Amino acid sequence: MPVAKLLKLISFVYLICGPIIHTKNVKRNLLKKEQHLNKSEHISRVFAGRDLAVGEYPFVIVYIILQKETGINKRFCTGTMITATWSITAAHCNENFIDDSGNVLKKYVAYDNFTESPYITGLYVPIMETFNHPAYKDLVHANGQVTFMIHDIALFRSENVPVKAHAVLLAADYSTLIGLPVVYVGGGRKFLWVFNKLNPQPLQLGEATIINCDEIMKKVSKHTICLAPKCSKTYQTNLYGDSGGPLIYDGKVIGVASSAKLCKIAKMAYTPVSPYLEWIYRVVNGKKS
Repeated sequence: MPVAKLLKLISFVYLICGPIIHTKNVKRNLLKKEQHLNKSEHISRVFAGRDLAVGEYPFVIVYIILQKETGINKRFCTGTMITATWSITAAHCNENFIDDSGNVLKKYVAYDNFTESPYITGLYVPIMETFNHPAYKDLVHANGQVTFMIHDIALFRSENVPVKAHAVLLAADYSTLIGLPVVYVGGGRKFLWVFNKLNPQPLQLGEATIINCDEIMKKVSKHTICLAPKCSKTYQTNLYGDSGGPLIYDGKVIGVASSAKLCKIAKMAYTPVSPYLEWIYRVVNGKKS
């Protein structure tokens, strides 16, 4: 599969410091960075993050594709249950996955137990419908590389997911939260550029601070929450599989993971939920607009 197509399917965009770089160079640079980090420290899925404790943020789920005939079991994104049947995530997670025979693989919500295979636990339900925000758009560079996504937010409707609690979405203006500490949760990969399947493993939590977005980001997107990791963990960031995962302040969800920029200090971009609350309400309540 061409690298450019693979970048789209892996559901998380990484931006490299400096000019836009072709996808082949993106792969090469990420491999070099991973080799450097592997020599210097243990690499976790959320760099320098920690596993969630039992019962901590029970509303966080992962999206998976399963195919019992071939044994396929693949995580592709993270999400947040906001009702028993609705979850919120990133719009770029709303991708179709095709097997070698050209069949579209079914997508599911997996919940509660992330350390054992869903084939064993049975803790998964099918996704029934997906709704991207109508203004969602990929910004594509001249070389065909997706460089950023705007209005990167989506809602997935599934069969009933019996988690112990549903998330509360914070209605406060996200621009008033600059400088405050936040946490983010994801079920993604351990390494920067590894395409083997995600084995059962616990969700992880990272810590960051909300910062002012740079001028380029402000020109690209009206609604973005920009993050920087704690000074002691400058490489801490989210990876493939963490897309769509929640950004949490004071126990409430304020955004969903959209993209990351790998520099000397990692920077992350989240889509805030507050500008989209009316759209979320309309979709969840059946108005589908």
